[in-house]
Formats: sequence, structure tokens, C-alpha cells
Amino acid sequence: MNEFMTSLLVIGTEFGVIISIFFIAMMILFLIKKNKDANIKTRFKEDIKSSTNQRIENLEKSLSSTFRLSGDETKDYAKEIIRNERTIFSNVLKIFNGKDKSTILSLQKDLSNLNQTYQKLANKISQDATSSDDGSTAGGVDNEHLQSEITLLKEENSRLKEDLKKSLESIDYLQIQYTELFDKTKNI
Repeated sequence: MNEFMTSLLVIGTEFGVIISIFFIAMMILFLIKKNKDANIKTRFKEDIKSSTNQRIENLEKSLSSTFRLSGDETKDYAKEIIRNERTIFSNVLKIFNGKDKSTILSLQKDLSNLNQTYQKLANKISQDATSSDDGSTAGGVDNEHLQSEITLLKEENSRLKEDLKKSLESIDYLQIQYTELFDKTKNI
């Protein structure tokens, strides 16, 4: 019986060592993953912060030149677009951190809000174009004037189509990024 107890103690010790090594390896892998996630999060935040001012300036320039908006309107639309983007970025970080994974359900709403902002901008431009007509369609209106207005409207329409295309591409890009972050964090 003494020999049996000794062999049980040896087997138990070996089993304990194997479990301890496994536990230590799992802890090391967990810490490496946590450190990697922290670095990704920090780099993401820094990229967003460093590019925010430049993005606002570029957006304001683009809005004023493309849509011919006044300074205050340009700033208002730029702020609204940036605010919607920040909401999306904030929700992405929450999901990535695992703090609030239910925000994945609000992705469609966030992107819809951003899309609505672009639609409001397009509607504003459309309303301005129709209200800028002088309203005189009586027989005294010059045919050349109408042709020039049509040409301007066609150019404006093509610019709006391009801007809408770019906006939709950026929304698609955000959806891809959001999906990739979700895929990375779904196994956490």
C-alpha cells in the first residue's frame, strides 16, 4: 500500500505540474492578446484624433466648393457629419473593448443617421437650386438663359451624383471596418 500511495502522489504531482504549465501558458496568451488589443485601440484613437481637425477642414472646403454653401452652413453640416462619424467610431471602440457589444445592433442606425445628413445636404442644395430661379417663365424669358440654367443644373446634378457616390463609398468603407472589428472581437 505504501508503494501505491507513492505512485498516486507522483501521478498527482505530474498532473498538477501539467495543469500549472497549461494555466501559465493560457495566462501569457491572454496577456499578449490584451496588450495587442490595447495597442490597436490606442493607435485607432490617435489616428482619429490626429486626423479630426484636418478632416473637418477638408470637409468644409469640399462642402463650400462643391455645394456653394455659406460659411455658417458649411460649418454646421461639417459638424453634423463629424458628430455622426464620432458616434460610429465610439461605438466601434465599445464593441472592440467588449464593454457594450450590443452597440453592434445600432450600426445600421448610425450609418442611417450619417446617410440622412448627406441627404439633408443634397435636399438643401436641391431646394436652393429651385428657389434661385427668378420665377419668370413668361414669354419674355430668353431661351439662352434657360439653356444656361439647364446646363448649370446638369453640372450641379453630376457633381451631386459624384458626391453621393463618394459618400456611399465612405459608408461602405465604414461598414467593412465595423464588420472587421466585430469579427475580431466576436470570439472574445
